[in-house]
Amino acid sequence: MNSIDEIERINLVRGSIYSFLSRAFKSEIERDFLQRIFDAGPTIKLLAVSQEGIDLIEGSKRLELFIQQTKALSDDEKEGLLTELRVEFTILFLGVGNDTVHLVESAYVGRKSAQYEKPAEELLAAYQSVGFRKDNEFFEPADHFALEFEFMARLCNWCAQEVSKNDLEDAIAYLSLQNEFLRDHIARWVPRLSEHLKRKAKSNFYSSLAYLTNGLVETDEEVPVHLIKILKDMLSKDDTR
Repeated sequence: MNSIDEIERINLVRGSIYSFLSRAFKSEIERDFLQRIFDAGPTIKLLAVSQEGIDLIEGSKRLELFIQQTKALSDDEKEGLLTELRVEFTILFLGVGNDTVHLVESAYVGRKSAQYEKPAEELLAAYQSVGFRKDNEFFEPADHFALEFEFMARLCNWCAQEVSKNDLEDAIAYLSLQNEFLRDHIARWVPRLSEHLKRKAKSNFYSSLAYLTNGLVETDEEVPVHLIKILKDMLSKDDTR
């Protein structure tokens, strides 16, 4: 890969998937989000095939099945499905059941970790360093899945913007932030969340999210480092001309 356009496209695709997963875990699924699920299907399938990740492929298959089944429903049947998904979200994530799937980093690397006593405070500092702010109507803590994944989506999109302007040094800076954030936060706890969700999800939709999330983290960990190397090589070639 040596095309600036390709590097921009990769970051835009990654950003769209991080943003999609952020919304999916942010709150219950409403009617207007169904179209976004339908639109995301082909992009996720393309990523799964290109990365050849086992969990990405499995998640893509489950999401595709959910999309096909949902599109075949009548409007009334779709409303019934949405009600079922809202109930499942409540049971899985809002502490109603006996085995909640926690959506905050501190539940996985909080008091039990010598390194990360206060992940939410660290995340606030990371967000503030680049001017990222959460929606005032979202009252969950800074280490909530939805915020961490939306932050990654923003970093990917900001990187794509810099690449499109041929500002490779700033693009490398955003890729470095992506790499650090994946290493220091997302990769430390999200795979455990995903494995828990695989066991507890009942619907094709939430089971697909479990596989997609784990697959994305597994395949994406090396991407920022790889892209940094490519951009640095481009810069060094320009310097020698």
